Amino acid sequence: MTVQESQMLSGRDLVFLGPSLSLPKAVALHPEAVIRPPIKFGDLYAVLARPPARVLIIDGFFHAQTPVWQREILSALHAGIEIFGTSSMGALRALELAPYGMVGLGEVFRLFENGEIEGDDEVALSHGPAEMGYVELSVPLVDLRWVVGEIFGNEPQTGNLIAQVKSWGHVNRTVERIVAAADRLGLNGAELRHSLANRTRLKTLDARAALMLLADSGPAGAHKADLWPIPGPALLDVEPRLSRLVNGPEGRPLSLSAQLQARAEQPGVLSEAWRLSRRHWFLQDWCALTRQGPNEAEVSRFAGQAVSEHAKANGQNQECWLALHGVRFDELSSIFQGYATSDWIARRPVEDLNLIGRFGPEVPSEMAVLLDWAARSGVVPPEDAAKEVTATAAWLVQQGPLFFGAVDWHEDVALLDTSTAGNQLFERTRP
Repeated sequence: MTVQESQMLSGRDLVFLGPSLSLPKAVALHPEAVIRPPIKFGDLYAVLARPPARVLIIDGFFHAQTPVWQREILSALHAGIEIFGTSSMGALRALELAPYGMVGLGEVFRLFENGEIEGDDEVALSHGPAEMGYVELSVPLVDLRWVVGEIFGNEPQTGNLIAQVKSWGHVNRTVERIVAAADRLGLNGAELRHSLANRTRLKTLDARAALMLLADSGPAGAHKADLWPIPGPALLDVEPRLSRLVNGPEGRPLSLSAQLQARAEQPGVLSEAWRLSRRHWFLQDWCALTRQGPNEAEVSRFAGQAVSEHAKANGQNQECWLALHGVRFDELSSIFQGYATSDWIARRPVEDLNLIGRFGPEVPSEMAVLLDWAARSGVVPPEDAAKEVTATAAWLVQQGPLFFGAVDWHEDVALLDTSTAGNQLFERTRP
């Protein structure tokens, strides 16, 4: 996603739409919405840097591309975005995530919620590409149930028809095959064909109603509720940061994980960031153990000053630097926490720190803190690493946080944050 696209989304409703309703009809119902193709994995992660006001999921990919993950939607909910689901993939995900605040709309969602239907095959269908308007090539089972109920009512063979069609894969649920099955069961196949061709589908009715609701309901915030707590950030923040899309230096969408990988493959480019990402974890953990370290205001000031300096060094303004790196203002303190902690410790002489060991003035404060962390944590380095302080510190960093049981640390995310905060994720645009 480009910066221009993400700016266009800010504060607006984002709708993911495919075969359930034609694009012109959707635009007519909600002219202010930004309408995108059916949702797939990564689409919500890509907008978290500049989030929309609300998201309406109507259609989504099931098989042709990786479906949107429940955790991805949870990440967006965690970021404060209102998310609605209806008709198809949206109804399914709303059923699964309603306890966490996703709002389900429409009759299809109600049928799932009441247990009258179950399984993603109820809403799955085969369809053409976007260039053909996602023309339907098969009939969703939930739509067939609705049409059959409308025209045949409780005729004895209607249940047999539904059961037979349900036994087929969704790709095989074509109009011709369904009509032939209806004829064999003594139902009026011609009437069924006419209704399937001309009657407005249930999924379409739901999509229309949902778009009208968002268009008429005013600003976001009306549908928030106190529900089950969303799983904590430690479980949620790994994929969003790595999967976030930015407008790369060449003007093309680029995932941060792809950029991190590309930089890591260049010899020596991120080697220092790799060491610092590990070192920073030990420093921050020491601060937590000893209740020392920079306060929130100090970290915030440090981050703001660092961004200003990085942007100036790159010949950019601060907003462009943030957009290039896929960083929101509310994430700055978290991303720069390691550097801010290192700076706080380095500015203090050893004797001013609450250390349980004695260190001479020749030992840098950071080095002393690393050794103090080891002592407080009961870590005994191997004999060859214990001979001098630099060797002990190097051993700790080499082993890394995971070796010592860190549960709140992800190596790739830590490297991404450290290389971002160190202005090393992208080559500088000017010397």
